[in-house]
Amino acid sequence: MAYDYPSNVRELENILQRAVLLAEDDCIEPCHLPAGVSPETAASTGPAQFSSLTEAKRHAAEKAERDFVITCLRAVGGHISKAAKLAGIDVSNFHKIAKKHHLDPKAFKN
Repeated sequence: MAYDYPSNVRELENILQRAVLLAEDDCIEPCHLPAGVSPETAASTGPAQFSSLTEAKRHAAEKAERDFVITCLRAVGGHISKAAKLAGIDVSNFHKIAKKHHLDPKAFKN
């Protein structure tokens, strides 16, 4: 509630859609919100969370990979082969990456 949503209601809508997709059950937690939206997520993603620059970069790469897979799945309504094509990788690799991040393509179906 303290976040002022500088990009208007569309930003709020995008944040909520993302949180719903990331939540594994029926409850949205602060960890499902982007960094900076809530005090808990802003504090938990600061430099003190990581023991080294390498660890911080690895974490950032994993998050970017997960966000990219979510974006691809969302763009094609959860169709795994279309998402893989959009990502520029083969279907089996896309499936492995989605599984690694605990993403169910069915959750992205329209």
